[in-house]
Amino acid sequence: MLFLSYAEEDHHAATSVARVLRDRGYQVYDWKDRKRQAGLFIREIEAAIQQADAFVALLSPSFLSSPWCRRERELAMQREQDRQATQADAVFIHVLRIAPVTYADAGFLRSYAWVPANPGDEAAAVGTLAGRLGQIGQGEPVENADTRDLELAVPLFRNRREELDKVLAGLTSSVGPHFWLVVAPPQLGKTWFLDRVSAELEEQSPGWEARLVDFRDQPDGLRGDARAILAQLFPSRQAAATCG
Repeated sequence: MLFLSYAEEDHHAATSVARVLRDRGYQVYDWKDRKRQAGLFIREIEAAIQQADAFVALLSPSFLSSPWCRRERELAMQREQDRQATQADAVFIHVLRIAPVTYADAGFLRSYAWVPANPGDEAAAVGTLAGRLGQIGQGEPVENADTRDLELAVPLFRNRREELDKVLAGLTSSVGPHFWLVVAPPQLGKTWFLDRVSAELEEQSPGWEARLVDFRDQPDGLRGDARAILAQLFPSRQAAATCG
């Protein structure tokens, strides 16, 4: 099964790509095929990525700016690393570029060989992609599986449910603790963890608004400016202080 990751804005291109892939015999997991239901949707996405034979990213500016796509590609990267632990040359992530994107903006995806697709003519690009995939992703359609089977098939991202619940309870409780320091070596899921905390805060606690500032995306001169970083996290308070 192939997991198709794309931004909402690229739905028309994704529909075309999915159709061509299915015509070629591939089974495609498309998140638009299912109802998005709060936390259940998040767990289903995680399970689907863990069960997928390959992850196909439809690369575009909208894809790079989408928080959902960022969560999906973080999980895909972890999935690829897990597979490479037993098979060094395993490739799980494949990139189909459907709109102009510079390598500098693509983050870790720039390390992959992109397949360019012309708007309205995705079939030719999918043919190139299929040549790389071979028979990977052909088999029993995931659409016919029960959602509960997907959720129970794999643990939640390295069994971090307990950590998530502890942080969420602290943030939303009047007694705290309200400050948490998340520390881990590179590529062990810190960004995923913070994204998940943000998503669940907004889904489970109406009235919460989560903001993330990634230092890697900031200009060099801004990274050491705590006031500027806080202004991005709390823009309304910064504006009020300035007016006062």
